[in-house]
Amino acid sequence: SPTPPGVAPPDPGAARTASLASFAEGGDDVAAEGDGDVATEGEGSTPAGGDEYMPATNAFFRGLFEPATSDEVAEPLALSVRELRAAIAAAGMTHDDCLERSDLEARYREATATVDAESATFIPIEGFPCLFVGAAEPELVLVLFHGYGAGAEELAPLGQLLCERLGAHRLQVVLPHNPAGAWFELDFTRYFMAILQGEAEKARVVRATPPDVPAMRRRLRVFLSEIRRRANV
Repeated sequence: SPTPPGVAPPDPGAARTASLASFAEGGDDVAAEGDGDVATEGEGSTPAGGDEYMPATNAFFRGLFEPATSDEVAEPLALSVRELRAAIAAAGMTHDDCLERSDLEARYREATATVDAESATFIPIEGFPCLFVGAAEPELVLVLFHGYGAGAEELAPLGQLLCERLGAHRLQVVLPHNPAGAWFELDFTRYFMAILQGEAEKARVVRATPPDVPAMRRRLRVFLSEIRRRANV
């Protein structure tokens, strides 16, 4: 239905930003994408037939960041020195500087560290809402920008997987989100018109730099500088 006079239309970008913040805070209420309505997990979040809307996204919000259980990672006290060294080496780390067993045990804990729910946090940086996944004090920082019409939460499973595979290197994945759904505007009308005019015109339009790109580059340089400052890398 049309928006009544004097009432601002709903902002889908703001709803999505609220979803990211709700997840990072561990909240149960999550904005669901659909035909403009906002649903919460639980009653009302599935169709009458029982099938979920957007099951992959819902699965992410329900707990892709599961901590390892006690039977998945052996306690260091239960391992021999040889086993500790083997586990550390398998994680891609060195134990040459570990002179005492206590040093090996500390290195083993670092090598077997996993991503858990507490490592996913929501922090606005330079006007961009961001999900931070992984190490709080990172050795490496990876920034992943979502694609056109997408959102930061769609890259979170990839960020979690990378942190698990590179846990020994204390990886932090930063997922900035642009509420507009794009980092710069694309003139689709101009592109479609160029297609009608032939390959040469289409190639010229495709190679042209969109007008918003220079300003976004400057803004992202400031954003990345702040990310580096926060991570001290």
